[in-house]
Amino acid sequence: MNAVATTEFNPLTQGSVLDFAIREVDRQGRSKRVTIDADVLLPTHERVKRVYTVAMSEEADGHWIVTAVTSPSSQP
Repeated sequence: MNAVATTEFNPLTQGSVLDFAIREVDRQGRSKRVTIDADVLLPTHERVKRVYTVAMSEEADGHWIVTAVTSPSSQP
């Protein structure tokens, strides 16, 4: 089994993504940055909207892996 991510997104501290919509995809060679609008359930049980940028890299076998998940610094 191949790894699907090389970064952590911990639901106990960052919440759980309940749903998302792709806003933009910027592909450059074997990498891409995907901007998403996400509906997130925080550990406090508050439901909020967040924007994330997901960096991805294409493996030699054609599979994509997530290498980073970031959000604007104004969002916890």
